[in-house]
Amino acid sequence: MSTYDPDLWLETLTRALSAFCEASLADPDATVEFSFPDTSRWTKETPLPRALVHFEIDDIQNPTLGFGTPGDMTVDDTSDPATVTYREAMQHLVNIDVGVMVSAQAGGATKRMELTRKLIDMFGSATGKQAFNDATGGLWPVSIDRGQFIVDHVNDIPLWRTVGMTLVIRAFSRYTGAPIVQIQDFDAGGELVIEDNDSLTIVTTP
Repeated sequence: MSTYDPDLWLETLTRALSAFCEASLADPDATVEFSFPDTSRWTKETPLPRALVHFEIDDIQNPTLGFGTPGDMTVDDTSDPATVTYREAMQHLVNIDVGVMVSAQAGGATKRMELTRKLIDMFGSATGKQAFNDATGGLWPVSIDRGQFIVDHVNDIPLWRTVGMTLVIRAFSRYTGAPIVQIQDFDAGGELVIEDNDSLTIVTTP
């Protein structure tokens, strides 16, 4: 199963979520897609043969962590000149729109209820949250809320849908900045001489 990489946080979050859903649903009659389906390809002669669970990123929030620079720095004294690299931590709250589409051929209203229930169990229960965190290597499902049952039609094909369900996933990422040249210590090569109360003289040495 794909795991989360904090250096490639958005790409691996998507892959890890998709892989987890496919493994956890474990439903040969359902397909998982990480985008809203392209219904323009569907025809009247080809109804949905399998139920479809789809995810689409709707919004990303990036709350500030603490004060100052939330990370650490690494000094490389082996390079000339020496450099400093800052590695920073960031928090992300990814809001994902979740939907279910089921044709009569794939199970209709009953299959829609089954898949919706599984999604809520996977991301809403304490056990499901921990299982997701363990399987993905650090992602945490904050909540899965809302959801409305409707009957829709695409090319005259009735579809039993769950719409408006929102999954929020919390992720922590790592950002490594470009190396910065470190200021070197230097000797000014001078001394301060006070000759009297009214004047100062700086005597420099070569």
